[in-house]
Amino acid sequence: MSPGSAPDPSPNLTEAGSLRRGRFTYFPVAPGKLEFAVAVRRALLAERPRIVAVELPVTLRQAYLRALERLPEMSVILYPEEGEEDRAVYIPIEPADPFVEALRTGREIGAELEFVEPDFDKRPHLPDRYPDPYSLRHVGL
Repeated sequence: MSPGSAPDPSPNLTEAGSLRRGRFTYFPVAPGKLEFAVAVRRALLAERPRIVAVELPVTLRQAYLRALERLPEMSVILYPEEGEEDRAVYIPIEPADPFVEALRTGREIGAELEFVEPDFDKRPHLPDRYPDPYSLRHVGL
């Protein structure tokens, strides 16, 4: 690239199984799993990105940031369930969660923290089937 020329805007896609897409690195995780939290921390400390984006609702940003201040003490974020007056959604904020660890480590390395999930009616991180976290040691992300 010559001085003064603009960078190529097209993403530099590597192999299909890669977690890198242009200037972005994706990091798949299973919520609440310590093995993923450890892998996230190692990756962030090695790469030291300027921005760490997490798939969490924008409206929960302040609650998550307050809960980070309390770590290693656990916190719970509570908010009313949509359409249900007497029911609440609770989200534990614990050190073993990879989303919490991404935010904590991002803050530690001075990265900008971004919450990128739109605000929908559904709860964040609904229960789903995930692979055995121990398999990370053998098959990788």
